[in-house]
Amino acid sequence: MSAFADELDAQLDEIRFGVQAVTPASRDGAGATATVTLLEGTTIDVSLSHRGVRSGDSAHDSVNSLLLNLSPCFAAAFNRSLADALRAVAEESGAEMVADVEEEEGATEEPFPLLPITSQQTLANIRSLAADARTVFIASYPKSDAMLLTSASEHAHVSREKREGTTWLQNVVYQLVTGGAELDHISTFSPFLEADRTWADGGRVSDPAASHHQRLGWRAFNTHVLHAMLPASPAARLVYVVREPSDACCSMWHHFSHMAPEDGGFTGSLEQFVTQWVAGEIAFGTWRRHVGSWLAAAAADPRVLLLRYEDMIADLAGCVARLSAHLGLGYSDAELGKLLPRMTFAWMKEHEAAFAPTSVAWVDKADGFSFVRRGKVGGGKEDLTAAQREAIERACWCADDCYSAVIGKEHTLAGLSP
Repeated sequence: MSAFADELDAQLDEIRFGVQAVTPASRDGAGATATVTLLEGTTIDVSLSHRGVRSGDSAHDSVNSLLLNLSPCFAAAFNRSLADALRAVAEESGAEMVADVEEEEGATEEPFPLLPITSQQTLANIRSLAADARTVFIASYPKSDAMLLTSASEHAHVSREKREGTTWLQNVVYQLVTGGAELDHISTFSPFLEADRTWADGGRVSDPAASHHQRLGWRAFNTHVLHAMLPASPAARLVYVVREPSDACCSMWHHFSHMAPEDGGFTGSLEQFVTQWVAGEIAFGTWRRHVGSWLAAAAADPRVLLLRYEDMIADLAGCVARLSAHLGLGYSDAELGKLLPRMTFAWMKEHEAAFAPTSVAWVDKADGFSFVRRGKVGGGKEDLTAAQREAIERACWCADDCYSAVIGKEHTLAGLSP
């Protein structure tokens, strides 16, 4: 038996969770070959030699990488296996948050409340997506990193126009990975991951995003799903933004109350919204579960960078530097300084056509609502009653929460900041 055959058998042994059957490796000239039968019944001949792992014209550095690219079913099985491994590491390290968020935060059978624009097929597509080091998932609990862009006067002329709340951080990532290139529209770079319209047949990302990603060499997705619902591809980059819960709730109310009901909009009062938000009945569930699950994941997953919305307001340059390093970009402080003006609220307002939302329909309530809100901290204290803030406080902060010792009520992620 050759060294190549031994190595091929060793690699195949590590991935048996994603296949039906594997034939033992056999010598083949200067290398070795084996046959893999995948979960969907497809048979793939795999060879290993000094040229690497190959199957037909596909060449990769490992069997695992080869199968991830050739089989969506294998990718889904791999993602589930890696997610299980990450949870096991978190449990062994004493990260009690994993149990605190109801066993399995990303179970696709019944994940957690979602918008009507998300189907089970879309969730399966997300899990099976092959992601490399130039794939960035920008995640948050809704309205933790967002500002909505259009003017109140423009909105007064528009009823049910197709719009989507776009995020500040998406623009920051775009400016970083492109070096400040002109932006056509943010949705072509960072589409809403869990929107059915983001996906084409066969689990492929739809155009125009797919074509734009290919030209750019980078791609991003904005999302509100839980960590374990995302692809577990080890090279991907994940960024999670946390915002003080009263502010997040208040901003989410303004957003959802102007969305069309058929797309998940809320038609009740602010008081009713807060009651349902606290109970986890609004799309994406409770703030406590969402934040807790991501903190548990970040404790065991180096792919995740945690940011505070409040820190982005107070020290954008510092947050951008951390994000640049996380993405593996080699910017100097001077180079980042030149990009910063393109990452501000003011710049986005001046270029609002590039941020006009596209994923859901909106309702004109003739109330002067503006997609540009305030981009500041403390909105919940102004818009919510004392009783509502107290209800949110009780729902989001508990002395028994394993993460409350790390995340203080006034300094959301101070204990985790480097």
